[in-house]
Amino acid sequence: MNDNLTETDYVTEKVRKMNEKQFESGDNWKKTWEVSKESFWEPKFLTLLNKYTSEVQKMNFGKSITNSKYIITVHVVWIYPGWDAAVMRQPAKLNTVVNLTERSKPEEVLATYTFLNAPGNQYGSNFNNETRIAESFAKTGKTLGKIMSKQLK
Repeated sequence: MNDNLTETDYVTEKVRKMNEKQFESGDNWKKTWEVSKESFWEPKFLTLLNKYTSEVQKMNFGKSITNSKYIITVHVVWIYPGWDAAVMRQPAKLNTVVNLTERSKPEEVLATYTFLNAPGNQYGSNFNNETRIAESFAKTGKTLGKIMSKQLK
């Protein structure tokens, strides 16, 4: 968020505020937030990353690929969920650091990519924070895929 909170602080504060307004609404939101990481954010990132790397370099990335030579690790530094008020909107934004390592030597970073303010593009109204954030992960995956494809030509 703009306050530069840790995820733990952000989630704790959001849950508290929502629960004050409506019983258990914050607790329910927290469950959605956690599920979104694997259900929306990660798949969006991987889909766009693979779209651009598989077309050019015949590479595929995935969470369950256990025999790959390389591993990418995405460190989320900052998330801004944006907002949508129908007539006006602010896209989600995301700052990440992505490291590429060899599976056999995960402590040796081969390449680091930093992405700042990756915008979550949206068409039409999107009142759901988690899906707006997923679009920021998609943008990050797309950009990383394009960069990696160019570097590996």
